[in-house]
Amino acid sequence: MLGAALALLLSHHSKIDSVNNIFRDVDWSTLIFFMSIFVLIGGLEKTGVINGLSGVLAVILGKNIVLGSLVLLFFVGILS
Repeated sequence: MLGAALALLLSHHSKIDSVNNIFRDVDWSTLIFFMSIFVLIGGLEKTGVINGLSGVLAVILGKNIVLGSLVLLFFVGILS
């Protein structure tokens, strides 16, 4: 956020582009999506859901990294 604020200040001061034009060009839906994902993951981590799921996966998959990678890839694909 500090870097974005400094970039806006620099672009405004050097008259590269107006702040309104820069804000208009920002893809707000993508930014809101990523902020929502970070909040969701933070909440799941805080409540222990991620820790519980990783424990269950560790018991089921054991030390088989290839199977674990395939299961994770398949699960994320289905979820998305």
